[in-house]
Amino acid sequence: TLRSLLNSELLNDLERECLRKFLFSCYTGIRISDSDLISSSQIKEGVIKMKMKKGERFGKEINVPLPKYAKELIEGRKGLIFHPYADKTVNLALKVIAEHAGIKKNLSFHVSRDTFGTLFIELGGDIASLQEVMEHSKIQTTMIYVKMSEQRKEKLMMNFDKLDE
Repeated sequence: TLRSLLNSELLNDLERECLRKFLFSCYTGIRISDSDLISSSQIKEGVIKMKMKKGERFGKEINVPLPKYAKELIEGRKGLIFHPYADKTVNLALKVIAEHAGIKKNLSFHVSRDTFGTLFIELGGDIASLQEVMEHSKIQTTMIYVKMSEQRKEKLMMNFDKLDE
């Protein structure tokens, strides 16, 4: 729903940019503070290479391979990839976007990281890789993002049936 809303006439320019940034994070796990810092010069061969703002004191650089849709969201952009709106501005815009999309839950930018983490696991990723991608120092932090869907639980439980074969 949000992907199709991106190019709709319902959104103004600010809302469209905030949604683009939100969707980019859904596909990359990038924090809002880091999305404001990404420039086109940090993207080489489909990979973002940058130092994360939150882990700045450790000086660790991340490499985030960009999925196809994430590349499409930023295609043709030069310099700073996203307009650095204040976090509050982005989150207020997301509330309006949620209303347009018929989403009843509270939509904030952090939901994009939650979405990324959940999808990463649902698409077959493991918790250790997710911890690395999301740059968590503690595995307990990453575990917050492991919310298994009923469908995934059922599929995994059906693996036990293979024991009878």
